[in-house]
Amino acid sequence: MAADILIMDADTIPVGEDQLQHLEIVRDIAEKFNNYFGKVLTLPKVRAMNAIRVPGLDGTGKMGKSDNNTIDVIEDEKSIRKKVMAAKTDLGPIKGQEMSDTMKNLYYLLELCSPSEIYYMYKEMYERGEQKFYGELKKQLANDIIDLLAPIREKYHSSACSKEKVHSIEPVARILFESLSPQYSGLVIKHYLYAVWLSPIF
Repeated sequence: MAADILIMDADTIPVGEDQLQHLEIVRDIAEKFNNYFGKVLTLPKVRAMNAIRVPGLDGTGKMGKSDNNTIDVIEDEKSIRKKVMAAKTDLGPIKGQEMSDTMKNLYYLLELCSPSEIYYMYKEMYERGEQKFYGELKKQLANDIIDLLAPIREKYHSSACSKEKVHSIEPVARILFESLSPQYSGLVIKHYLYAVWLSPIF
């Protein structure tokens, strides 16, 4: 990761909260190199992204492939329904008591994916201490997630994203990459080699 950033002479890197520590490592590497060999590598600045942390279906605070608690953006409808209906819940709301962390996650998903009137309707049901509506809530959430992701699935399965289309633009993409990349990476490598006494600068 450090090499990918430093070789392109990047000065600003957009990152989410969970990537901040990785960028700090990149900066540490560049700073130590510069302290020893002179100012060669650019110390990239952080541009923090206000990314949404999507909660996992298993009640944890974040979806992640390693936790096997995700919904893929091109996942089929049947699989989405199965996953949402299996999402963890508590035993039911108790009027006057704070919502459990497990249900907070499910309600946050509802807030992200469902119309606002649907979210507030189920929120009020929870606050009133109503019982036996979790199954209905999950069905609604599954339908709304399916509707939200439908345009992405349709685009993915369209001719615009076919293998033939990708192969047709690949030569152009390669030419663009090969023409632009050396302008940055080649110059950085030359300065790097010169700094460590392995090559003349030009």
